[in-house]
Amino acid sequence: MKVFKAQALQTSNERRPLVEGVDFYREGGYVVFTEGYHLRRGYCCGSGCRHCPYGEESVPAAFHEEVRERDES
Repeated sequence: MKVFKAQALQTSNERRPLVEGVDFYREGGYVVFTEGYHLRRGYCCGSGCRHCPYGEESVPAAFHEEVRERDES
């Protein structure tokens, strides 16, 4: 497993490096965070993440409309 040192996941007072294949994976030049990462983080960041377990509660409606339009074209 590869350790990704650019960012770290903070759980309570503990910080640990992100682990590729556990916390995230790479797809098409993007870093995609896993559901497990999001659950350990504990909240929706509002970025429209693919594996958001919080129902993207913090994502503005305009973001969803933009994605829908992009997918339809």
